Amino acid sequence: MCPEAATSRGVGRRRLRPLLEAVLGGAALLVAVLAPLPSQDAPVPEPVPGGLEPPTPERPAWLTASYTLEARLDAELHRVTGHGRIELVNTAQVPIASLFVHLYLNAFENDRTLFLRSPLRTSRSQRAVVRYGSIDVTRFTSPRFPGRDLWASAARHSPGDPEDRTDIEVPLPEPIAPGERLELDVAFVADLPSFVERTGFHERFHFVAQWFPKLARLEPDGTWAHFAFHPYAEFYADFGRYDVTIDVPKTFVVGATGAR
Repeated sequence: MCPEAATSRGVGRRRLRPLLEAVLGGAALLVAVLAPLPSQDAPVPEPVPGGLEPPTPERPAWLTASYTLEARLDAELHRVTGHGRIELVNTAQVPIASLFVHLYLNAFENDRTLFLRSPLRTSRSQRAVVRYGSIDVTRFTSPRFPGRDLWASAARHSPGDPEDRTDIEVPLPEPIAPGERLELDVAFVADLPSFVERTGFHERFHFVAQWFPKLARLEPDGTWAHFAFHPYAEFYADFGRYDVTIDVPKTFVVGATGAR
């Protein structure tokens, strides 16, 4: 995501609203890198938990976590401010009593994170972080639990690592049964690091990946495939629909996939 080379700094902003149902990511996107969805020709797997509704074209069986997000890029501060709703379907065979949330940008918030203190931290790009970046959750609530700030009871750091905040557990006031849906209202502020690995900024160019709070993958046995972000780790999440509205400076050229 970058301004057009032949234009000066633009006046005003423009809004792009792609409905993203496949991979969110690329060379210059204000979207996140996620797992690709199954091909349309592939057979839709039958749901395992008995509480799940039969799949429909509007809600295939593989939809677990879906996101409706609105975000704004401040190109001067290199900051993304966003809010929206996450809809989680418990596709596991057992109730789930907590969530795990990936905050990948926190891998670059200081030199003590798992990513930056690792001896392998420069194994891919050999690029050092000139300016740190981070993501902070400012709202994490659910209409199922009115008046409850779920983030207030969230873990302060990744499991077993007080210096890392990329893998956060959020206990729920009550378990979510198989087949049940949980809606989460979220808000967040993401400050981009200087360009490193597959995210960040350089001057007016912005490569914004893994910019929102993202649920870990829910396994059929009810466990979460969660982990702190390591230099040799890869992003891992459930399939879902992404309806994303992005507000960017008017002169910026944006690359994206999906239906606009």
